[in-house]
Amino acid sequence: MVLPVSRSIALVLGSFLAVNAAARVLWPGFDATIWLLDLRAWPAWLGTTLIATVAAALLSFACRPRMGQFRQRLTMAAILLLCLAALVDSARIAAMYLAGEVRFGTVIALSWFVLAASVVVLVGAIRSRTHRDVKRGRMLAMGVVPACLAAFPLAQMFLFGVTDYRRPADAILVFGSRTYADGQMSSALTDRMKTACELYRDGLAPKLILSGGPGDGAVHETEAMRSYATLHGVPDAAILLDPEGLNTRSTIRNASALAQKHGLTSMLAVSHFYHLPRVKMTADRAGLAVFTVPSPQGQPLNRLPYFLAREVAACWAYYVKP
Repeated sequence: MVLPVSRSIALVLGSFLAVNAAARVLWPGFDATIWLLDLRAWPAWLGTTLIATVAAALLSFACRPRMGQFRQRLTMAAILLLCLAALVDSARIAAMYLAGEVRFGTVIALSWFVLAASVVVLVGAIRSRTHRDVKRGRMLAMGVVPACLAAFPLAQMFLFGVTDYRRPADAILVFGSRTYADGQMSSALTDRMKTACELYRDGLAPKLILSGGPGDGAVHETEAMRSYATLHGVPDAAILLDPEGLNTRSTIRNASALAQKHGLTSMLAVSHFYHLPRVKMTADRAGLAVFTVPSPQGQPLNRLPYFLAREVAACWAYYVKP
């Protein structure tokens, strides 16, 4: 049981790191290693070398688990290096929390999962010379790989997505949601606008960027959002509208244009927790500095399981498209 599971984890983790190692060189802005480990403080060449080395070790183990003593030791050394990097990243996150830079929605860090996955792979590598990969183990591995692909975005949503990074910024970017035919905002959009107005009244940013698309009726999402904002203490002069925010990518693209036009260097991005990892990934690739703020749910979302499943697919779709 241990070997097929550890090989499956090594395959998924190694593939992800290998793509990001290549992306660091070939496609600037594509690298998403930060979702596992924050290596921004490392020299670029050292971070790339670490990622490539660990990726090679993981993929080698996943493809050829039967190893001689020398290759086994090299593989174990690379995995231990990944464990060390995960521990350092966990300490960095703890320091941010103690310094009051973030408000955790949960005390669990994604680095802990990286550490746990590394330990499972390490155990598999240790046992690889004596373990026989039986057919039942291969069948188990076929289920572990898709489970890992689903678990990774979900972990981002329930760990990063629920973490509040609010701080002073130049603007508050609000992502639209459904507006009904009678012009009333959906509960999801109301949640987002309530959070954005609170951030404005707290003095964290002087402007609101309201982004959305057409509503179900004659009232555009952004017009409904502006009406709510002015009714809750935000002057019309502090509001910028993006009526072409039809999806996450277009909202980020349009926000980048508004940032250049108005001299905005940082933004607080407001949406629901499940959406924020994709928001952050898209903004990073666009070179837009955003700090995510999850909007609390005024009432439970009836279609939350659907939103989560859709977001898993959307996260991978946005990831593979530079």
